[in-house]
Amino acid sequence: MSDTTKPARPRRRLARWLVGLVLLLITLLTSGTLFLLRSEAGLNWLFQQAQTLVPGTLEVTRLNGRLTGPLSLQGLKLSLQDGTVLQIEQLAFDWRPRALFEGALHITELEIEGVGVELPESEEPDSPTPPFNGFIPPLQLILKSAALKELTITVGSSEPLVIDTIALSGHSEGDRLEITRLEATALNADIALEGALRLALDLPMNGQIRWRYRLPEGPQLAGKGTLQGNLRQLKLSQTLNGPLAGELQGTLSELDKEVSWDARLQLSRGELAPFLPDFPALLRGELHTTGTVERPRLEARVELEEALVGKINGVVDAVLQDGRLEITQLQLETPNDTRIDGSGQWHLTSQNLDMQLEWSGLRWPLQGDSPVVRSEKGQLRLTGPLSDYRYEIDLDLHSPGVPASRLQAKGEGTLEALHFESLQATVLEGSLQGNGTFAWLPIPAWKLELTGEAINPSGLMATLPGRLNLALTTNGSIPPDGLVAAVELKRLEGTLRDYPVHGTGRIGLQGDNLQLEGVNLSSGQNQLSASGEVGARLGLTWQLKAEDLRQLWPGLEGRLKAQGRLFGDRERPGIQASFSGSGLVFQDRQLATLEGRVDLTQDGDGQQQLDLKATGLQIGALHWTRLALGGEGNAQITGLPWPWRTPPRPVSNSRCRERWIPPTAGAALSTAWNCVKPEPDAGVWKTGVVAPWGSTVRIGSGLFYLQARQTLPPGSR
Repeated sequence: MSDTTKPARPRRRLARWLVGLVLLLITLLTSGTLFLLRSEAGLNWLFQQAQTLVPGTLEVTRLNGRLTGPLSLQGLKLSLQDGTVLQIEQLAFDWRPRALFEGALHITELEIEGVGVELPESEEPDSPTPPFNGFIPPLQLILKSAALKELTITVGSSEPLVIDTIALSGHSEGDRLEITRLEATALNADIALEGALRLALDLPMNGQIRWRYRLPEGPQLAGKGTLQGNLRQLKLSQTLNGPLAGELQGTLSELDKEVSWDARLQLSRGELAPFLPDFPALLRGELHTTGTVERPRLEARVELEEALVGKINGVVDAVLQDGRLEITQLQLETPNDTRIDGSGQWHLTSQNLDMQLEWSGLRWPLQGDSPVVRSEKGQLRLTGPLSDYRYEIDLDLHSPGVPASRLQAKGEGTLEALHFESLQATVLEGSLQGNGTFAWLPIPAWKLELTGEAINPSGLMATLPGRLNLALTTNGSIPPDGLVAAVELKRLEGTLRDYPVHGTGRIGLQGDNLQLEGVNLSSGQNQLSASGEVGARLGLTWQLKAEDLRQLWPGLEGRLKAQGRLFGDRERPGIQASFSGSGLVFQDRQLATLEGRVDLTQDGDGQQQLDLKATGLQIGALHWTRLALGGEGNAQITGLPWPWRTPPRPVSNSRCRERWIPPTAGAALSTAWNCVKPEPDAGVWKTGVVAPWGSTVRIGSGLFYLQARQTLPPGSR
């Protein structure tokens, strides 16, 4: 018995040692685990072990806290061998480790700031990505609050994608993820989503979504609605509000493969004024888009309405493929039968445009019954980038009272101006050729050189048939303070009403100031010349030598010579002129002789002189054998009816009173100015009276007087 019990003590002693060793190992393991989990030194030791395991390099500038939380780090950088780089400026993390014993991963805080992700250029996979067949997380996920700020993603050499903020909270139950909050801000857009996602086959999902987009220079667009479906087919329903109001219904298909879509927008009211302040139009209609990322397509049927242009119905059909936007149909129509058809393409990479437009019944204004100009048909072609394109245009032009013409032009253009390499127009039985530029930015401006051949003015006025050749240059601009323009007539020659015509000169306009320089015109034996300025300052000289007025204008006859000058300023104008003529006839008006001299100034100290004499005046059935209008003195003249002064000021300094003489049967003159009590310096007046036929009447004295003798028409009593 004793022999059999001796080995029991060593075995019991060994068992005790083994139990003690296990307890010691458990104690050491627990202590080590607690050390690793609940101390900052343990956290740093675990990070050092991780550095040896990653296929690349892992660095951190500062690491604080413990693995059981909270912990924070700064300056984390992970560089993998395939070229992927992850950088985090700051990270703060806290969680509840005890929730692990309840089968849950409970994250109470996750804040990340300054994240940069650099990815290498993607390569086409050798085999397709296997489908997602579902997944049930081993732990329940509870995410109380997660926030990310300033995320930058760069793929190869492409432009980086910057996401300003992401905020997320939610939890999981089995394979179902409940998203209580998902908000993101990027690219001037905000999006908010809440809903549910199942980690099952095809990822079934549903939710509510709200979004808004702020244009860089414009209004805010916004919408809200629902999404429901899975990766094979996801349906969207959105209500848009703001300046673009309407309903959007769409379907996204094969989200895990080659994404395609079919979406339709019913635009109930689109206000363009917030986008284009100078074009406050309203837009209504339907936009339909289908296709894939590689080949999207757009179809639009819209109606535009604006006060100036009226209503325009538009149709657009376009498809994007291989970096090229193909516009297969562009059609614009108005209620007044204006129609514009176009087609073309635009290369997205080079920005090159190749567009062809044709029209019929084009007019301006587009609405109303009386267009200022219209084109029954024409075509325009644009090629090249919008910053430097080429154009060719061919159209006919019609305007009330002007014969039809045809215009052809080609050249280069930008978004600010057009350059005319060649400009040809068939007009008034002749032709115009030219070149130059026309700009609309920063202000409207032009510079043109034109030549004309065989122009027949009878198309504008039937009584002026002819054949004229000309050469001129013109330039100008329209700044905010008024028009600035100049025309230099280098050559005008040809015939007008079978009389030779010649002309040269330069005319300039700056605001209200008109300048004439070397203006010389001749028609037959008649010559007119003028130089100077008319505006705030007056300094114009002119000379007319008309040996035969029949060669100057239809219906005129006789001889007329005149010369003079205009001086002073608008407030104190002055004129000096002399003229003489004979055998003057225009329609039923005749003058046997005309001679006169005018010397008037607004300066009160100057000597005034007016001397006009005429004989053989006939107007219809009225005849005057003699007519004289004259005066002299140094009284100041006011209220002259200069063209730029309306209404004229009343006569002053005459020291006389006005008296109305009522008309009497058989009277030649029925009104007069009368000075009934003249002052000593007012001169001697001969009172204006009502006179019978055949008598001589003199009205006025001093500065002005009118003296006439009227005779009965031949055969009258």
